[in-house]
Amino acid sequence: MLVATAALALCAGLAGTGLGTAAPGCAARPVVEEFMAALNAGDLERVDQLFAAEGKGWNWYSVGDRAGQRLRAASMDRSTLSAYFASRVTQHEELRLVRIDENGNGNFGMLLTRRADDLRDGNPVQRNGKGWVSCSTGQIGVWSLGGAPPPRNWGACPQGALPITRNDLGAARSAVLRFARSTLSEMWAGLDLAGARVTRSSLAVGQAKGYAARIKCGRAVQRRTAIVEVRFPQVDPHERLSSSAFYASRKRAGWLVWRLIA
Repeated sequence: MLVATAALALCAGLAGTGLGTAAPGCAARPVVEEFMAALNAGDLERVDQLFAAEGKGWNWYSVGDRAGQRLRAASMDRSTLSAYFASRVTQHEELRLVRIDENGNGNFGMLLTRRADDLRDGNPVQRNGKGWVSCSTGQIGVWSLGGAPPPRNWGACPQGALPITRNDLGAARSAVLRFARSTLSEMWAGLDLAGARVTRSSLAVGQAKGYAARIKCGRAVQRRTAIVEVRFPQVDPHERLSSSAFYASRKRAGWLVWRLIA
């Protein structure tokens, strides 16, 4: 429970940070890059040295992916960290920094690529993350990896949306299920979205769940938006995201799934 909520919060928090900018204070980047280099080389002794000790800046090391997942109480247990990294080395885990946002005083956001034998058939994936490096010790005290960055048009009003009718709802349902299998499964990396099924679909006009489209984007967009509700049977039913609803609109290039609304 709360795995997806935490992952979404991380994605939302990083989406607008302006990765690549600099801020005053000690620099986290050299330590982050040294940690990645040591892990990629399998230098477990150096990896351990780069993380703060219990009571001396240590907070947590968390990963949202089901491969190498480390969450909640387990993420805060410093005594298991060395064994955790040893297990990841056996899976040939590799981390490569794409961008970093230095927020000052050792705080940072990052975008990286992650590859491991047990992750997405060994194919590299992008992941958002954040953390903290102690300015006094030069060691990592916080490390959190969430899911993939959302598409650039995620959450934005769809430009150039075409008129739709009830006859288009079947295509909208198919588009949302494709989106769940491809894009959403990366954004919600810690959840198993297999077996997703549509439970309801409707035009946004006249629906309570369609009101946000009108407020955010105007009546014209609302009239050109479908609501598709999906159940994810492999997700704990107590988890907020086990049943979700999405906005989808038709454009000349095809259907665009553009917002999670519930």
